[in-house]
Amino acid sequence: MHDFTMPIGPQHPSLKEPTCLRLTLDGNYIQEARIRMGYIHRGIEFLLEGKSLEKALYIVQRICGICPTSHSTAYLNCVERGMGIDPVKKVKLLRAIELELERINSHMLWLGHMAKIIGYQMLFMFFWKERENCLDIFEKLTGGRIHHNYSKLKSARYDLPKDAGPFMEKRLDRVYRKVGDYLKTFEKDSIIKSRLKGVGTITREQAERMCLVGPAARGSGVDNDVRGHVGEYRQLGFRPVLERDGDAYARTLVRLKEVLHSIVMIREALKQMPESRLPKWGDFGKATFESTGRSEAPRGEDFHFIKAEEGIIKRAKIRTPTFANIISLEPMLKGREIGDVPVILGSLDPCFACMERVMLARGDKVEDLSEEEFNKKYVGKHIPGICPTH
Repeated sequence: MHDFTMPIGPQHPSLKEPTCLRLTLDGNYIQEARIRMGYIHRGIEFLLEGKSLEKALYIVQRICGICPTSHSTAYLNCVERGMGIDPVKKVKLLRAIELELERINSHMLWLGHMAKIIGYQMLFMFFWKERENCLDIFEKLTGGRIHHNYSKLKSARYDLPKDAGPFMEKRLDRVYRKVGDYLKTFEKDSIIKSRLKGVGTITREQAERMCLVGPAARGSGVDNDVRGHVGEYRQLGFRPVLERDGDAYARTLVRLKEVLHSIVMIREALKQMPESRLPKWGDFGKATFESTGRSEAPRGEDFHFIKAEEGIIKRAKIRTPTFANIISLEPMLKGREIGDVPVILGSLDPCFACMERVMLARGDKVEDLSEEEFNKKYVGKHIPGICPTH
């Protein structure tokens, strides 16, 4: 028995992008949750097919407005691996700086959004005010505050300006100091804890079974940060930020602490930066290969697969972090009060425009199902050999 079914979305103040949650309620509690997507599917993978490797670089940077560098880095890691190219240390360090600035930018935007969800309007404005320091650095280094078009094959579009060090240090020092203060607020404020602690809990076993990535996994104690397997990051003193409780509060602490750790690594990268000139951009030419590449985006592992023939992309497959994490939303909502929905959904920091599609694999068998047929046949059921992924 249930009282009624209530939709949230596709347009709602707690949603950064359009989607629709259909909640079956028993009084004030959620008995069943279904997520309906498809409102902003752009067909990026199909758009890449038939494009040259050079043109595709600019397209992948438009997959996500908040993490274009993560996609361009994953793409270039894929292409450079397929072409047998190993960039020099300076290029790797410049890409690391861009990636960490992007992580700070994304986490600060998300932290402001979460503060707004739980009713801390002033804290929301404080986070976004400090985020402007990061956007100023982007503008200084690349000329763009959002889209940067920074990475190139084997190189980067721009070297560091002569006064980049002092410019960055001044702004990063302020962000580090302010975020440290905000972290203390999150650790002590009883209202914040009452809204976040114990809400949307994912155990370590659940996170591993569902193959979650990014802060969604690290908030449950799962260390699957891609940066731990990258040589230049180990030289920068990288360490994964882990929490154990697996709730919305733990995922918030992970993001706050990652902002601080990213600033430490950027400072170290500036110290280690070689004074040599950047190498010339590589020529994609008529390369033929089949390869994979990945990067650690702010939301987690970003995975790219490219099959190219004579410099033209024949098949592209992109698994964004939200594509891996969204599977956890429905079990997290079940049994919770309806007032917890914005906090639980927001704690995943989903980016729907990046990932909207459904993949169903069962050996060599291919099934073309409507959303209603898919939900009825597979969602909520464990069937050996079948991996349904929203």
